[in-house]
Amino acid sequence: MKKKYFSCSGAVSRLFSLFILLASLLVLPKAHAAIGDTFTIDQLQYMVYTEDKASQTGTVSVQAESTKISGDITIPTSVANGGINYSVILIPTSAFQYCSSLTSIIIPDGVTSIGGSAFFGCSSLADITIPEGVTAIGNSAFHSCNLKSIVIPDSVTKIEDGAFSWCSSLTSIVIPDGITSIGGMTFWECSSLTSIVIPGSVTYVGYSAFQYCSSLTNIVIPKSVTHISNCAFSECSNLKGVYFEGSAPSVGDSPFVAPVVIYYRPGTTGWTNPWSERPTTLWIESPEITKQPQSLAVMEGDSVTFNVIAEGTEPLSYQWYKEGTLLEGAATASYTIESVSAEDLGNYTVIVSNELGEVTSDIAVLSYLTSPTITMPPISLTVDAWSQAVFQVEALGAESYQWYRNDIPISGATGAFYTIDSAKGIDVGTYKVVITNRAGTATGSATLSLTQPYRATGTVQVVDGSVVGLTVTDGGWGYTREPKIRIKDETGKGATGHCIIENGVVTQIIIDNPGSNYSGEATILIGSPFSNTSLDIAVSEVKVKMHLVLGMEYQLWSSVDCINWEQVGESFIAEEEEMDLRFQVEDYGRFFKLQEI
Repeated sequence: MKKKYFSCSGAVSRLFSLFILLASLLVLPKAHAAIGDTFTIDQLQYMVYTEDKASQTGTVSVQAESTKISGDITIPTSVANGGINYSVILIPTSAFQYCSSLTSIIIPDGVTSIGGSAFFGCSSLADITIPEGVTAIGNSAFHSCNLKSIVIPDSVTKIEDGAFSWCSSLTSIVIPDGITSIGGMTFWECSSLTSIVIPGSVTYVGYSAFQYCSSLTNIVIPKSVTHISNCAFSECSNLKGVYFEGSAPSVGDSPFVAPVVIYYRPGTTGWTNPWSERPTTLWIESPEITKQPQSLAVMEGDSVTFNVIAEGTEPLSYQWYKEGTLLEGAATASYTIESVSAEDLGNYTVIVSNELGEVTSDIAVLSYLTSPTITMPPISLTVDAWSQAVFQVEALGAESYQWYRNDIPISGATGAFYTIDSAKGIDVGTYKVVITNRAGTATGSATLSLTQPYRATGTVQVVDGSVVGLTVTDGGWGYTREPKIRIKDETGKGATGHCIIENGVVTQIIIDNPGSNYSGEATILIGSPFSNTSLDIAVSEVKVKMHLVLGMEYQLWSSVDCINWEQVGESFIAEEEEMDLRFQVEDYGRFFKLQEI
């Protein structure tokens, strides 16, 4: 191992200088006396960063109370101390340095920065969660940790020198697109790192950034990279291929060593052989189809085109086939038949090739279009009033859909689903869907019903004491005859009207008499659709509970033998749908009946 420290000049001296410099102090603003104070809760020490006593809030940094902290640690989003609620926003320099028994840590969402050497020497730290919101990871922040993989959030824009150096168990890492440079020695001695994707935002790869990453075998350098520093990939003993997507960048001393071969794209510039002391060759990739030709169903006489999209090193060649037979002149990425006839129907493929190899597409079938076929028809529904109702249809060969209610097209209902968010009486009926393509149509139908009738509601419009409008707000459902109405108001009187019923729903209320002296608080009661004439009777003092139809005229009768009936009181018009009548009786063997007049 020792010989590695001297394989690239200056690397070790820079490393030890870097570690010494990481002990710089964090200077905190002095808002008032509490700034800089510390307090400890559950093995974690907090230092006050800001404080507002008026709102009893503030911010703090967090670090280990001592290097003896161990196990799995979750840093809280906020902590309370002395009546102040502090948000945790910072993990400062050397916060958990040499906490060798720390195994995992979860950093809260409010943290924006992880300081230099924050987890330096945490040799048992195998798992860490870095939240969105962190923008910077400091020098040697995770040096010598036991991390196996790590996801750096998209919010991070800066990874400083040595951030993951000597993480010898690290096998994979995701670098976000916002990173523009990979600092010196960032992944130095990550000997288990097998692959890494350098994002297209990176322009600079620092000195010894991947030195001694002995498990790397291949790496792609995006075209955004303009400079690679000294020894960036040196001593990567299994790195065989470095693939450049753009033109040759500037380089420092010995960025690559044997057995690396440099591959570059055709059409890029600045390449020589050798380049930076390593052999170069064209980066040629065999073709890969990224979008297959699609099966098509057409009408006779239609013009039709098959298309394929492929990637690979240019030039790419194309050849189309029908039923395995070469089609003369069909040698581009698309194949067109100007006027389809029966002879053109069948299976089509295309072979894409270059000097490295070839690939054959999936089969695309050309067939005649037939009328749509419904594979799952809509199902009739019975739902509670005001609940959701969803009709659905599945069909083969569908090009368009149109839903209808009672044979009237529903505006905007042009998909495989039709949803009624709140089913009302007006929605009850027969629904059908017409599915269309150029060859014909298919129709499916279903019905919508409600589980039980319900009462209509309305509003009253009053001008100068007179009722000038009666508006239906919900027409209810289940009416078999015209309901009566009652206009209720403390001062008004005389207003009357009648309802118009269509398909069991109140659709309109006609004013017969506008009445007088009505206030703006007037309301309307519309009779229930239930046929609910009935009696509940209690004896001693007889209480007759009558269930009535609003607006109907009634007469109550009583009898001791159900043969000779006596009129009880005068006839009356039902002003409510439930009324009580009380009177004294001398005997208990008495019957009552209620007569509609």
